[in-house]
Amino acid sequence: MNHLIRRLENWKQAPDPIPDSQITAEYATQVLIIGGGYAGNAACLELCEEGYRVMVVESQKEATYELRGGDEGVINSRFCQEFWGAPRVDPIEFYNNWMLNCQNYANPELVMKFAQHGGESLDWHISRCTEQQKQSWQVKFWSHNNEQVRPHVLEEIGGLKFWAPTLHPEQATVYRLNRAFCEERGTTYFYDCHAEYLLTDSAGRVNGAVIYRNDTEEYFRIRAEYVVLSTGGFGTNEGMMHDLLPDLYAQLQEQDTMASMGADRDGSGIAMASWVGAQYEQSGVPTMDGRQPWLGGTPGLSSAPGHPQGIFLDWQGRRFMNEFWGTLEHRCFPMLFMNRDRMYCVYDDKLPETMEYVAPAHGSTDPADSTLSSIRAKMDEAYVNRGQGMDISSGEMGGYNMLVYAGDTVEECLSYIPGLDGRIRENILTSWRTYNQMCYAGRDEQFGRDPKVMFPLDKGPFYVQVVEKQATVGNLMVTVGGLWTDGEQRVLGPEWKPIPGLFASGNCTSGRFGRDYFTPMMGVSIGMAVCLGRECGRSIGKQIRGEIFYPDDIT
Repeated sequence: MNHLIRRLENWKQAPDPIPDSQITAEYATQVLIIGGGYAGNAACLELCEEGYRVMVVESQKEATYELRGGDEGVINSRFCQEFWGAPRVDPIEFYNNWMLNCQNYANPELVMKFAQHGGESLDWHISRCTEQQKQSWQVKFWSHNNEQVRPHVLEEIGGLKFWAPTLHPEQATVYRLNRAFCEERGTTYFYDCHAEYLLTDSAGRVNGAVIYRNDTEEYFRIRAEYVVLSTGGFGTNEGMMHDLLPDLYAQLQEQDTMASMGADRDGSGIAMASWVGAQYEQSGVPTMDGRQPWLGGTPGLSSAPGHPQGIFLDWQGRRFMNEFWGTLEHRCFPMLFMNRDRMYCVYDDKLPETMEYVAPAHGSTDPADSTLSSIRAKMDEAYVNRGQGMDISSGEMGGYNMLVYAGDTVEECLSYIPGLDGRIRENILTSWRTYNQMCYAGRDEQFGRDPKVMFPLDKGPFYVQVVEKQATVGNLMVTVGGLWTDGEQRVLGPEWKPIPGLFASGNCTSGRFGRDYFTPMMGVSIGMAVCLGRECGRSIGKQIRGEIFYPDDIT
């Protein structure tokens, strides 16, 4: 609570400067990086390799420093191709599919850099690890470690494309080795410190920051020729959430709450930049998970977006969406604008077999033998206990009502649901029969489900899931937008001109996604953070060498 961002009543209002009498030390460097996550670390590594002097300020304590997540999704990694047999992907095809997903809303230069350079950035990021270390890592949605081949992982659904595999490096090891390299090149790391505000000269050029040291409760200054903001999102800043996520607040229902899952930051990078005139996104910032009403979540008998093999029915018992549409994050948008007090899902005995057909994306279940076996075990347990609803929630999902009713027929399943209105019962049966008829005809006249994933629900036993007020929104992992930058990741200010001396990368920036986060392959958040963090370092090098210039440099 000592940080200025936490004490401000209005985050848009710049705080008063800290008096010089309270500044206990001053340092100088060429580049100051504020935020030592994936993007910041990649920028630091690139700058060190180019021979520039760098300082890094990180709010976490050194002893408990942690990188969140691990899947690093990119295309055309030479390591993944040579060791895992990953296919070569046309970067232009990947780029166009990305821009289609975000309705051309993202920054084309940034997306193309990711498409063209994501693979080489991953190989560069892990280059200091040994071959033995690399070969011990997992890949997702791919045949690996002598497990079975996954022949039905989907490369395309309804015109939208997906890619596998995704590498899961041991990120703590990668960080340790890369940090050691940077320290050998003279980088200084300030852990357990929080940047409070940016410094500018008389011409408005950013030239450093004032930093707060948590353990001693003292302030110090770092002067720098260039500053990089890689401070993460704003999911723990309530005021910023209200201001930058107005559409999400407007969509909340009784069971919904706006909250962060504990993985996000305080938005101070966005605030600090705004105090020096930066443009920030004001049309509804993308979030990771916040706008997706996830239904269920336990492997098996759930209607989570990763398990769309059945049909989803609304409070009336009527089918209302294409369960297999597009990317997993976008699939359930229709639920935002409908009553979610109660919903239903219908599955049949073929669920483990049909779950082999899955897009290799965030939220999907990797169809390994062990996973499919656990799904079958849940189904068997539900069938043994037919006649009563079985709570399939795990400890992680506890507190939700996720009852499944099993029976030899759908009619039998419905007969076990207490107090089921007869009109809803008939709607469920009609929806189920109509869906099966369309499956046999190979054409979804209701919602356009791709014929290759229209699985008829015609083999008993059957399973009907009842979800009571569980399809919630607002519980987000991180925000993935904020500051507008140009293609070199220079923060844009008045008249959309780059603010001299100020760069930004990672989750405090916009221009990577559209209305919301999406994943044409698993792990694109970290893959993109590493790639664009490196590209940010390259752009600073170009700026130092005079290879790029500012609008006001033109005479």
